[in-house]
Amino acid sequence: MYSSTKAAGDVPPPPPDRSAGYRWPLYREFDLYVLDPNSGAEQRLTQTDGYDAEATVSPDGKRLVFMSHRDGVFGLTTMNVDGTDLRKVEQPRCYTGGPFFSPDGRWLVFRSFYPETPQQEQELDRMLAERALIPFRDMVIEIYVSRPDGSERRRITATGKINFAPIFHPDGKRILFCSSMEAKHRGGYSLWLINADGTGLERVTFHEASDKHPGFDGFPCFSPDGRRLAWISNRGENGLNVFLAEWRD
Repeated sequence: MYSSTKAAGDVPPPPPDRSAGYRWPLYREFDLYVLDPNSGAEQRLTQTDGYDAEATVSPDGKRLVFMSHRDGVFGLTTMNVDGTDLRKVEQPRCYTGGPFFSPDGRWLVFRSFYPETPQQEQELDRMLAERALIPFRDMVIEIYVSRPDGSERRRITATGKINFAPIFHPDGKRILFCSSMEAKHRGGYSLWLINADGTGLERVTFHEASDKHPGFDGFPCFSPDGRRLAWISNRGENGLNVFLAEWRD
């Protein structure tokens, strides 16, 4: 399963204009696909004029959850793996994404920014209009959990920083995520572990670099048995790469 802009043509979308600062484009041409690696058979699951990406699969393989920009808002959506039974994950107005199911499929974990002031509402309006994540001064993105329908939503972190890429540990009791907490340089991120009830916050990686080349550890993923961890890091001299390590509690 993957997302692609290929249905819009052979020419990729233009790179974002970062002359006024950093931004992460949420290209409207992104749609979801499922591909059989053996036969090459492919099915396009979404055909909306909006960003459909960041999808993950439920543990039983029956449902998808993904981030979408449809109906004029950012939100999370679930559906069957064949593209049927589309359901909105109910949330207040927000910027959100990066959803994962819990190992038992009863919960979602995701990142969200919920505006609390008129100025923050304006910043969200700007992101919606420009179809991009545009970090602003003092922006906070925390980690949340909810049921797949959006009920019982609660905040797990309270860092006052940027947090993203959360994933449940296979034991279902802990969440690993990426955060700018304790970063020595702007743009630096490390992996952190927290209990699903918000207790027991613990730093996991300690990669630091320099102001021009801040350390980055992000997008973690556990092996199904919880014994291995894969993640993305800029360790070394060759940009971003995938790293693999044993997980030891």
